[in-house]
Amino acid sequence: MEQNALKTWSIWLDQRQNSVLWDASVECAKVYNETICYYRKSFDAKEKPTMRGAYDAVKKLDRVLLHSQTSQASHQNAVVAVRTFFATLKRYNKSSKGFSGKPKFPHRIKGIFALTLKKSAIRVKNGNIVLSMAKGKPPIIVPWKMDLPIPRMVQIIMDRGKWKACVTIEDKRESVKIDEKKVMAVDLGVKRLATTFDGKNSLIISGKPILSLNRLAAKNSGKRSAFLKRFKVGSRKH
Repeated sequence: MEQNALKTWSIWLDQRQNSVLWDASVECAKVYNETICYYRKSFDAKEKPTMRGAYDAVKKLDRVLLHSQTSQASHQNAVVAVRTFFATLKRYNKSSKGFSGKPKFPHRIKGIFALTLKKSAIRVKNGNIVLSMAKGKPPIIVPWKMDLPIPRMVQIIMDRGKWKACVTIEDKRESVKIDEKKVMAVDLGVKRLATTFDGKNSLIISGKPILSLNRLAAKNSGKRSAFLKRFKVGSRKH
């Protein structure tokens, strides 16, 4: 039986693509902001928002560079932010304990936003990941290893003034076969960290080295406290 695990790599992108990446991230931000704005207006007017209404609000925007799924991902991220707000507000209304104040509706206007590309917009060719953009627009190129599987998702973000691709792949591994007839008992302790028994052999792991380190740490802590008591709190020597 196979076990699927997700792994993510961070890859710095060629600076020659900076202009395209910036313009595309601005488009993503517009989609995010427009979705938030729609839900905010409905919230302020105490009207019930609809997914169709939010979609129509985004549909009015001009999509020049973005792949349709990238635009959809920005829209979904905004919806998640709104749902998180309402869930938090619901908890606050039940009990304000643990809150520093009443939750606020998402209000920050994004200048740029992450580009998210899913599997249908991802290809691997000539040792590179080729990320599809809008029809007729050149793709984004990410260096890649051919021996790795096709990524499941790629997210492009700005990190410390540079563009970085966070590439997620699905790593398939054979699950470890467990023999239910073989068991091991483990007893944890202090003087003896662990005692194990597998039905035939036993193993005892001594805890003396760790106890010795604990005693040394306590001794040094006591000496330090006694030394500091000689000086006034707040003084230069304290």
